[in-house]
Amino acid sequence: MSSTRAQSISTYTSERVTRILQDDLHVRIPGARAIPVEFGVLNLRLETSDDNVLNYHSIEDRALRATTYCEKHLAKIRESIEAENIITTLDEEHSHLLQCSFRPQMPKDVVVQRVCQLLSRLPATPVELGNGWDAHCSTLSDDHFLLGTPSSPRSWGHLKATNFVATNTIRLAIQIECAGEYYWAGIFMSYINLVAELLDATLNISAAAERPPTAEELVLQAFLWTSWQRGVMLHLSYLLGGHLRIGYDFSRNRALSLEIPRTLHKMFQGGSSSFHKLPSYLCLWAFESIRSDRAAVMLDFRGFAERYGDIFGTRAPRCVSARDGDLQCSGDSPGACNRFIGKKIEDQSAHATSCSGSCSRLFWNEESYKGCSGARAVTIEGSDDILQYCTASSNTMAVSHVWSHGQGGRPENPPPLKRDIKHRLPGNRNKALCGTGLNKCLHERYKQISTRFGCDSYWMDTPCIPQDHQLRSEAIQNINAVFANSKFTLICDMDLMQFDVTNLTTALRESILAALLVCDWNVRAWTLLEAMRGRHNTQILCKNEQVISLRETLEDVHRHGSLALAGLFATAQHLLPAQPPPPGSKSSPYLVNRAKGYVSLEEAACLLSHRHASRPGDEVIIWSLLCGETVQETAIDLWRQQPNQSVLTAFLVSSCPRIQSPWKKAHRGFGWAPRRPNMPALRQLPLRETYFADDGARSDLGLFTTQGLKAAWLVAHMKGALSSLLALSAGSSTFVETDSLLRQIAFRFLKKYAWGALLQATENLPTDQPVWYRGNADGVLLVVVGSQDRRKWHWRGVYEWDSLIPLPVFTREEICLV
Repeated sequence: MSSTRAQSISTYTSERVTRILQDDLHVRIPGARAIPVEFGVLNLRLETSDDNVLNYHSIEDRALRATTYCEKHLAKIRESIEAENIITTLDEEHSHLLQCSFRPQMPKDVVVQRVCQLLSRLPATPVELGNGWDAHCSTLSDDHFLLGTPSSPRSWGHLKATNFVATNTIRLAIQIECAGEYYWAGIFMSYINLVAELLDATLNISAAAERPPTAEELVLQAFLWTSWQRGVMLHLSYLLGGHLRIGYDFSRNRALSLEIPRTLHKMFQGGSSSFHKLPSYLCLWAFESIRSDRAAVMLDFRGFAERYGDIFGTRAPRCVSARDGDLQCSGDSPGACNRFIGKKIEDQSAHATSCSGSCSRLFWNEESYKGCSGARAVTIEGSDDILQYCTASSNTMAVSHVWSHGQGGRPENPPPLKRDIKHRLPGNRNKALCGTGLNKCLHERYKQISTRFGCDSYWMDTPCIPQDHQLRSEAIQNINAVFANSKFTLICDMDLMQFDVTNLTTALRESILAALLVCDWNVRAWTLLEAMRGRHNTQILCKNEQVISLRETLEDVHRHGSLALAGLFATAQHLLPAQPPPPGSKSSPYLVNRAKGYVSLEEAACLLSHRHASRPGDEVIIWSLLCGETVQETAIDLWRQQPNQSVLTAFLVSSCPRIQSPWKKAHRGFGWAPRRPNMPALRQLPLRETYFADDGARSDLGLFTTQGLKAAWLVAHMKGALSSLLALSAGSSTFVETDSLLRQIAFRFLKKYAWGALLQATENLPTDQPVWYRGNADGVLLVVVGSQDRRKWHWRGVYEWDSLIPLPVFTREEICLV
């Protein structure tokens, strides 16, 4: 990247890293009973009483404790006699948040070398804290800046606080290098969340006093924000390293439950292009899919934009067709982009690079296709004038592509000539089964690549999924097996095919990964499924039929490239191998499903939340195939087959439409359940008012019963529009604005109900702490339910409560949703 973190006296040095390692090195004391904590984090959530009882603090108590620690930090800053010592004094106070006793398994000089190399891959300074820093910098004295010359700008990038690498950041990097086989992600997450709480408290100090922040508060804000950003990047790099080393297990996504400073949430939810200069060729809906990802919220996209721009920076947009040329889409939904909906693409309009575009078409040998059992693949042996088939096997190459790039179609024979119309069958039966075939040059391309990799066949939807309903259903039922058993999966996307990989460098690999994240292939639902099943060996088709390994590309960037860019792949489980069962272990159903890459219903919906399929109804089919081997064509069937008959309650807090057909007996008791994993592509709501599905991490479980979903929630009762609109005494509010907002909710959601309630998902801990929605929401996202008898509650929707208006009182209560 153009600007990475270099060693200097004002940032970090190898000598300073050595000193920190030496000072915190574990020393064995003969006869000592207690073993020092290797990497301990101050905990604002709970305390242990004298009789060893864990006491969890309320949100209010945690905020008060965080403010107290921030005041200590500020006091130390004020006590600094020399202005140039402010950062070192602040760093010393901040270092008390961690207690370390390092136990390296390699020589200390090797640890120091690796830590310095890791720190050098961080951005030089973090992305600007979006709360008016241009104006703030003008109020700070020169002592707060690194000014090489009198004319050096007094800006965010020259602040001492944003350039200095904190001791705790170095400690985190040291522990990553000393981690060995132990899994430290949960502890690392605790430290990062602690810094987030302190940052939130610091931002609230001046806001609560209704005054501009002081110089000391500005320095602390910049210092904590810098520590938080760098901590997140190091944490995500550690997670990605684990995925590459042992395989991906989606249950480890709990380590991505990072707390976002609530005060900052609003300023970073301003849409796809906020704070980032993005090339016009980039589809903003594709960018929105990674910007809102669990591994990317509030992260630094400057390196991503730079590497993407290196290849596509001068290209014109191609999202929306206009009279004066194509335009970049708004990023509000796939329906706003013609790359997804609206642009007419002719099937088989794509050709291989060496083809003039006039090659002939190959059609199926129907007898050969129907003569095979199971999943069919195109054999590379035999005649080149017709598509011959064999049963797909471990020697099959699986091709994954998007139809909008011109390789789509069906294998059946072409429609009859007009002179042969009299021989057609009655009705539309012939018309329905007319195919497009496959361009001969494309067949030759995949035949040659298959041969190069030692395969005897290739699978691709165009020649292998016919239009006949029964044959199509059979082929779809076998998709999981085709990709899971294939020798490798070949990603074929027009943007990725622009890369000449004759001379592969880390910088070029970074550009390939940046393009992969936002290419059309990566934002489709079917290709997600294909990638999830074929991720044991994924290859990328590049220019001139060159092929490179995705895993090798990721490993190179993880070891040598930008941490900000590599971290974006920490949740890209469809691009990383699944974790196999431990050697010699009994194959429990969980381990078998993990090795196959199956995920929970909640996780599957989270992966599909920003991905769509062109064919109506396919999103539910794909949802089911991500969870298991059986195709479910309706949401109610999928929910009824849910293992353990349970669901994480925070997952339900979204805008996704529900199964609300009480007149259908099979649907009763499931009115709360989403009927699709994503929002309709042509939805009319703007992005700002759309709440996508979250994975529900850290929340309590709800259980399916014959009556409905029974679960514990944080509940605030109210009366519906059929009754008076005052809150019940148990949850009444003394605030006029709160009562007014409750009335608005009742009129909007509860017109036919006598009673209403607001719900928040609760943590799966013995606390009454809510699980905050992590997506686009400035305020608190609440569930609204209605009832006639206060025993059975009906899902009415979600509502974003204004963060400036006090919430009503919530208490923990089990309710039944029907």
